[in-house]
Amino acid sequence: MAKDVTIEKGETVILKNYWKNEVSLMYDAKEKETDADKTSSPSGNHITIYGNVTLDDPPWATYTVSTVFTMEGATALSDNHLLIDGGNLTTAAKCLYGAFGAVDSTGLVTNNEVIIKGDSNTANCLVYGGYSRYGGANENKVSITDGSVTAIWGGMGWASSANGNHVTVDHANVTGDNGDAIYGGDAGNSADNNQVLVKGGTISRGIYGGHTRNQHANGNQVETSSIS
Repeated sequence: MAKDVTIEKGETVILKNYWKNEVSLMYDAKEKETDADKTSSPSGNHITIYGNVTLDDPPWATYTVSTVFTMEGATALSDNHLLIDGGNLTTAAKCLYGAFGAVDSTGLVTNNEVIIKGDSNTANCLVYGGYSRYGGANENKVSITDGSVTAIWGGMGWASSANGNHVTVDHANVTGDNGDAIYGGDAGNSADNNQVLVKGGTISRGIYGGHTRNQHANGNQVETSSIS
């Protein structure tokens, strides 16, 4: 069963990512599951973070904040959403994901979303709408308005496809990571029909509609206006 969790201003939360299709939060000294769905297709889960929040991550989970995190067994991860609305997000995590499927996860990661708005400061973070190691990351979204991040991927298919993903940046600051700032889709295989729309802000590095390491990147779009 999908779960929703809201984190209010000024609270300190310990976020825990488990290996098998489960994400939970340590919250007011009580564990709250954000995804109790241990079936093969975790979907429909939401994390909403408001205001100045500290995520005290366990040492083994300092690399990622994700609505759904699976290392094995999932056939699909879809319709999961991470919303960060205003204030400073203080966390050791380096990546924010709508959904993350890695290692032995061969299922599609589709229609997941990260929204950052309201002058949110997540400047040290890489943001992924959806990430898939082997199954494909398609039709995922990232939207950032008046905030700050390091870099953005609408969809990342590390050894798979990244098709039909979308990134929207509206008067935000994207500082760049290793020379790159924004990808609509980034893939080991096909990266087709991805879209990046930038409507003002500061973009310090490159912008790519679609990027592939091995196959084709067709029908990708980048549209920009009023950027510096």
